[in-house]
Amino acid sequence: HYIQDWRFITVFLKRILMTVGMMLTMLSAQSPYNSAGMGLLSDFSAAPAFGLGMSGLMGGFNHSVSTQNPSTWPELNFSKLTVHYIGGEIQNQSFRTSFGSLGDASFILPIKGEYALGLGLKPFANKTYLLTDTSVLDTIFAGDTLALSSDLSGSGGMGILHAGIAKRFSDRLSVGVDAEFLFGISTELAIVSGLFSGDTTVVITRNHEIKGTFLSIYLTSSLFDTPVKSSVHFSVRTPVGTRRIIERENHAFIDNDGDLEHTPWDDPLPYDVSSAYNNITSFSLPVDLSAGVMYNVSGSTFLVGEFVSRRFDEEDQFPTSSISSTIDSGRRIALGLLREGQTESRSFLNRLNYRIGFFNRQHYISSHGESVTEQGFALGIGIPFGVTRNQIDIGYQYVERSGFLSSGPEIVNQLTIGLTLSDVWLASRKRR
Repeated sequence: HYIQDWRFITVFLKRILMTVGMMLTMLSAQSPYNSAGMGLLSDFSAAPAFGLGMSGLMGGFNHSVSTQNPSTWPELNFSKLTVHYIGGEIQNQSFRTSFGSLGDASFILPIKGEYALGLGLKPFANKTYLLTDTSVLDTIFAGDTLALSSDLSGSGGMGILHAGIAKRFSDRLSVGVDAEFLFGISTELAIVSGLFSGDTTVVITRNHEIKGTFLSIYLTSSLFDTPVKSSVHFSVRTPVGTRRIIERENHAFIDNDGDLEHTPWDDPLPYDVSSAYNNITSFSLPVDLSAGVMYNVSGSTFLVGEFVSRRFDEEDQFPTSSISSTIDSGRRIALGLLREGQTESRSFLNRLNYRIGFFNRQHYISSHGESVTEQGFALGIGIPFGVTRNQIDIGYQYVERSGFLSSGPEIVNQLTIGLTLSDVWLASRKRR
């Protein structure tokens, strides 16, 4: 009985985790580039970093703390609970769609100004897309090339459950370690016309369940020993341990009733065929190197710069890719300005945090030598309230994305809103 109960609990928790993962991506933007490789990777999910145009190595919550960088957590004076939502609109010459999803949720517990623990969820990659013209693309759906008139669509994506720990070794050096557990579900569907005469439609579907693990190491060091410190930040994230994709290829069927579901009215009958399962353990995952500087220009104004380099640890085509594409290296460069609020000011406007940033990014996916690139700018504001420095953060980004799937750029307008609540549980004490 105990074994059966434990199996039930395990399955129940797994379903909850997968449901939360779907919440991270279920309403995400339907960019056609999500059909390539792992889909577009999410490099920012918390509103403070979003408003600075940064990836989270330096988040802009204030000049010394990023909720996404464990090595900065010992700087916190209070425990933090954060929740972020991201939404917006994406469009080009042929489509326009809105999106919204959970961006980031985390809990951080500083311990006596020397240690810190953290736990959270964040999105990792997006597999929601819709393609309607395969005369331009060669799809590799289910191992076959589809060169007929077809619609190809996908949904789902990947999220990360992460747990971190940090230690302050001195007033000028802190180190953090973050274990990240990758999980996700994606579904792909091809509607093929033209195989037979008339209006006959053939439907092909496949599903992927994805698991993997990353280990990230962070380092934060002060440049100068002053009350308002400039700082440098470094991080490396690499895959560790085993990785697995469980792929289910469902039998193709003629959709006689037009509902895109395999029902007894279709051919062949659903109970006369079975799905094929593949257990895939060799595929590419990214290795990221990041470096950044938070430089105190004057007073409460900081100049922020960040560089992220990405490559993949294997050359294999990612199994969930639905179009012919190439896995290349990627990079991201960002420059921003942070004006930190003056907590003792009587003016409400002077107590706010102001952020502005500019960024340029090259994604890891390409085709025939043409990469997917984007550039844009960001604006953000932080509104502190309460004795324990709670904060509402709002960030906006305008992005132009270009690549091999369209003649004109994609225009992305996105807004993120974050709420950070603080408490004094095991709070750090002021040091003399």
